[in-house]
Amino acid sequence: MESGMQKKYIITAALLFLLVLLAAGGLSWGEYENYREKIQIITSIAVENPENTDFLRFATELLKGQKIINGRIGENILKEYGYFKGIDNVYSQELKYKLLIVGICSLGFYCIILVILTWLWRNNRKLVRCELNNLEGLLADYSKGDYKKTDYEALSEKEAAIKRICIQLESLGSYFKMKEELINREKNETKTLVTDISHQLKTPVAALKAYFDILRRVDISIEERQEFLHRSGAMLAGLENLLAALINISRLETGLIEIKIAEANIFNTLLEAVNRVYQKAEEKQIEIAMEAEEELQSLIIPHDAGWMCEAVVNILDNGIKYSEAGSCITITMAKRVSFLRIEISDEGIGIPKEEYHEIFKRFFRGNSREVKSQAGSGVGLYLTREIITRQRGIVTVSSCIGSGRKGSCFIIQLPYK
Repeated sequence: MESGMQKKYIITAALLFLLVLLAAGGLSWGEYENYREKIQIITSIAVENPENTDFLRFATELLKGQKIINGRIGENILKEYGYFKGIDNVYSQELKYKLLIVGICSLGFYCIILVILTWLWRNNRKLVRCELNNLEGLLADYSKGDYKKTDYEALSEKEAAIKRICIQLESLGSYFKMKEELINREKNETKTLVTDISHQLKTPVAALKAYFDILRRVDISIEERQEFLHRSGAMLAGLENLLAALINISRLETGLIEIKIAEANIFNTLLEAVNRVYQKAEEKQIEIAMEAEEELQSLIIPHDAGWMCEAVVNILDNGIKYSEAGSCITITMAKRVSFLRIEISDEGIGIPKEEYHEIFKRFFRGNSREVKSQAGSGVGLYLTREIITRQRGIVTVSSCIGSGRKGSCFIIQLPYK
């Protein structure tokens, strides 16, 4: 729109310049004719009186621009013959005619310019009104959730401003559409989360209810009572771990807990994770070995030591839970060009290839008999992935199922910067 208006102003200025040029030309032409007429009068009189030296001297002084001393006498003579200032003569008539022509031409050109400007104004107003109606309709569709695209490519260069508005509206519509899809996805995820939590809580609550019903009976033995009390304690511990994991996930996803990355010794972080699960591994007679070169034991890289320790603990817990007594869990560190590679390998039941990505989903648990036999909530590895990802790292898994070996290998990659 701005470029179109600029062209219109240029056209208007050009027309005005042409009008002034024509007016100036007309006036110049009139003055030139007046000059010719004066010269013609003097020349004609000179031809009629070639021997009159007084007249020749008078004509010479007149052409030099000197004042006529006896000008009053001449005026009186012309007045007696009926030709003087204010009285019509052929020259005054020609002057009036020329001035009339100049005035009519100027008025005509002015009227033409007014017509052109009026046409341009109405055309521009019509165009703007049409585009505003289109934009109003587009906004009305947006308010109804219909984020359709605009055909701004069909707009001309004169409508550059409208084109920019359409592009911005299309971007806004895409943003609204993305937000709507995000809200719907979060709504569906919330429904799924509620369903999963209900399912996770339903089984231990039902078991606890059955145990308490049994404990209320008076015909059970002391040994049976102790057994059901032990089972109730295990169920309560599982519920406590589930609630703690859910709280951590909720606080992490809602931003109540922030990942604070700082320079820290990564070997000490891994060692702290091992210390937290050492007693559980010792009870099951599982060895945890750490293999790292002396250079890597003092390596400082940016990470959140507390949350990284939590992520490694979840991996070690799984390794201990699904490994047999007398097996070994190995933690190795290797330095690469731009990242540190940490491998946590166990000798457990392994993970099917089709579940490599599934195990990092919230509340996912494998379908094998060994997994079903162990207590768990399916949130540990999900929390691990969230923690590592938010520290610009990557966690993957591979397994040795079907290759004559057993176990899983979790690979963590952390950047140096």
